[in-house]
Amino acid sequence: MQHLFIFLSEPLARFLILPIIVVAVGTFVKYTSQNDVHASFSRDLLYWGPDLCVSGLLAIIVDFSSNLGKLPPNVINEYHSKIILLVLLCGVVLFLVSLIIRKFGWKRSEIGWHYSWAGGIIIPDVLGFTLLFAIYKIIA
Repeated sequence: MQHLFIFLSEPLARFLILPIIVVAVGTFVKYTSQNDVHASFSRDLLYWGPDLCVSGLLAIIVDFSSNLGKLPPNVINEYHSKIILLVLLCGVVLFLVSLIIRKFGWKRSEIGWHYSWAGGIIIPDVLGFTLLFAIYKIIA
């Protein structure tokens, strides 16, 4: 059990693996919360891009708030500038994901509106995963 706690304290787990697990658990909860009549695994459940961006932003904020009192004064300025850069990066990527979904992510079918594969799911998800990887690389 101690090895698990050591692993979870590593940047790889905090900034990459745990946010992905949280989004996957959220997808599971969405799937299990569906009405029994309409319960099916649809492509809308793979709409992870914005969730990954928000999870990355939350991981940055939690890390910043937990490390702020522990850092020596000479390191705080460099750490603070990294955090500002990452928050801005998260904001830009989240804006891009929203823009891509709004412009290219919706498709109309005979059953109504749903997310298209490329603009609604694949490109936003790739951007979300890339953002998490960038956060991991910059912080680590």
